[in-house]
Amino acid sequence: VKKENKQIGTYYVETLKSGKKSYKKQLKLGVDSMTGKEIITTVSADSFENLKLKVERRKREFLDNGGTLKRQSDPTTFEEVATMWFEVYTLEVKYNTQRATNSHLETYLKPVFGQFLIQKITPAMIQKQVNEWAQNARLPKDGKYRSRGNTKNYDRNLVYLKMIFDFAVGMGLMTANPAEKTKLPRLCKDERQEEKIKHYTKAEVTLMLDGMKDLIPSAVATGEYRFHAMMAYLRLLLFSGVRASEALALTWNDINQKEK
Repeated sequence: VKKENKQIGTYYVETLKSGKKSYKKQLKLGVDSMTGKEIITTVSADSFENLKLKVERRKREFLDNGGTLKRQSDPTTFEEVATMWFEVYTLEVKYNTQRATNSHLETYLKPVFGQFLIQKITPAMIQKQVNEWAQNARLPKDGKYRSRGNTKNYDRNLVYLKMIFDFAVGMGLMTANPAEKTKLPRLCKDERQEEKIKHYTKAEVTLMLDGMKDLIPSAVATGEYRFHAMMAYLRLLLFSGVRASEALALTWNDINQKEK
């Protein structure tokens, strides 16, 4: 049954098999701002009053969404923006860098700022947190390793914060980067609890090489010719300073045969 109403215009009342009535209206929302097409949708309810409420709600949602059904809501929290930034960042860096960056995001940045609306994060909030990270960097190690959350590379956290906020500014989500003028505390070396580099003394190197030379006759006698390769490998590590993995990855193309 077709009916008219001053508030919502034409609508229809249909009697269902169950005997209940269904109220329906074809609603013209307007022209979609993203596609340029006219949007016509059907609104249905179990009573006329509910139909009026649904019609008004649908109109309001359409306008609040920028006059389109296609537009997705912009990220609003720090975590949402950081996740979007990281998706772009992973396309620009190697896998190991991705892993290291993600570790900083999940361990330091998201737990602190994740749930805040990104527009509400202030320079003072950032400075206070950077100061706390710097204080934690002064704490001694828990055995061989640092406790989770007490990295000495706290400066990387600030670097990533600045990159994320720059990304947000570029996306039109903020007007300025609140981390831009954050002061990074510079700790003394002894306050960083840095571990001294362990190295062999000249006497220890001599003792090691002499000991290996003493093993050469027995290695030759038993056919263990790989011993010579191992000794050459050890000498390369001792006198060049390359890492073990770097030495193992060397090929003949890495050797400068002319200048030696």
